[in-house]
Amino acid sequence: MRRLVLIGLALGVGLVALAAAAFFVLDPFDDGAPSGDVVSLWPEVPPAHVDVVSDADPVELGTAFTSKVEGDVAGVRFWWTPRNEGPHTASLWSPDGERLATVDFEQAGGQEGWRTAWFDQPVEISEGERYVVSYHAPRGHFAQTVGFSGQSYTGALAVEPGESGVYADGESAFPTKSWESSQYWVDPLFVPREEVPEADAPALPKIVDTDDFRAEGFPTSTNTGVPKDWEPQQTFTGDVDIDEPGAVLEDVRIVNGVLHVRAPDVTIRRVEFVGSRIDNLQASSCNNDLVIEDSSFVRGDTELFQPAVQFGGYRATRVKVIGLSEGLRAGGRPNGCGPVVIEDSYVSIAPADGCPDVDWHGDGFQAYDAAAVTIRDTTILLNHDEGCLGNGAIFHPNDAGNERLTVENVLVAGGGFPFRLGTPGEVSGLKVVADSWEYGPTTITSCGATRWGSGNEAVTVSKDGTVASVGALSCR
Repeated sequence: MRRLVLIGLALGVGLVALAAAAFFVLDPFDDGAPSGDVVSLWPEVPPAHVDVVSDADPVELGTAFTSKVEGDVAGVRFWWTPRNEGPHTASLWSPDGERLATVDFEQAGGQEGWRTAWFDQPVEISEGERYVVSYHAPRGHFAQTVGFSGQSYTGALAVEPGESGVYADGESAFPTKSWESSQYWVDPLFVPREEVPEADAPALPKIVDTDDFRAEGFPTSTNTGVPKDWEPQQTFTGDVDIDEPGAVLEDVRIVNGVLHVRAPDVTIRRVEFVGSRIDNLQASSCNNDLVIEDSSFVRGDTELFQPAVQFGGYRATRVKVIGLSEGLRAGGRPNGCGPVVIEDSYVSIAPADGCPDVDWHGDGFQAYDAAAVTIRDTTILLNHDEGCLGNGAIFHPNDAGNERLTVENVLVAGGGFPFRLGTPGEVSGLKVVADSWEYGPTTITSCGATRWGSGNEAVTVSKDGTVASVGALSCR
């Protein structure tokens, strides 16, 4: 089953101010529902991020689930896309693969969204047994989310995170295969016969969100990122889309996902990214004027091997990055990404998982094909281990399509050279922690085009945070 070639489908959710998600319900449960309360695995809102598979071969797509209470499955719904041509037939399967019920969907048309069909008679299922609901896509082009690790929306039903999406190639058959923890957005419509327990809170991975480094006059892990004692008003597991210009996303936590910024002038405020990142270059077009404030990017249980933020056209203020193997990146200038400003922020990078067996070239900040970059009043640390050197705290190379770099009152440490500059720039107040490097404090190939200002020096930082100069740094 080929699942590698995907065509992006813009099902983005416009997230607005007031710390709430504004969802457009595309297709609630259709008329014809049985009597009694009907619950389902997934909420009415669109899935957080969906791709349309380009494969046109027939396939059965399903979701494996269990019930926590006694009840009946009355119908099935699935997330339909305009390229997913019918006819579609849904099935309910017993734990041993017996087809318990089927129903045909009406021919779909119009806007993408949930499509619902009800069985002639509800089917009783046993508590704690693993059943499957599925539908047949005779011409492929179905909705898919790769790497889905979410859980049930209701306490009546449960799925095994990362293991619930199943499929079978060809004609309609009991689906048992899985691929890359994919979810195909097929949903049982369940009528419980008893009181429904509350849904479990999303399980959080172990979070690495602080360290004890501090240097007087520079940001630390305690005065950047989400505020002390902050709690999210909402948690998203997996990818999240923002496609509303001028939207504000605030006071949420995103776990093991990518925040896809698909519109300009978006503000991210007090958001905690756990094993997650931001990407604002979509469909070869950059969404500029992105503002990121008082937000944390912290290590979870998974290794990103990606920067916390990319690509360009953003301003990061009081942002904290802790425990990731890559920090902040500027780039995307050929695709219209604008300047980057990083200020009052704290970045502390850790070696990648598997290092030294993996070839880790991590950076605290890195620029490729970047418009002008300004970094001011910021701490950037590259914490390397023996055999795991990484690259540099700041890496702004020449011959890489970069414009210029301005540095004002920035403390850096770690890597081969903590500060690497190959383009025109302006540098003042640069502090390089002494003996934190492998080869030297700086390497600069643009001194003829760089204004080397005052306050550039190697320093020591004591345990109580006192910063002391041990000598000036020259541009060479």
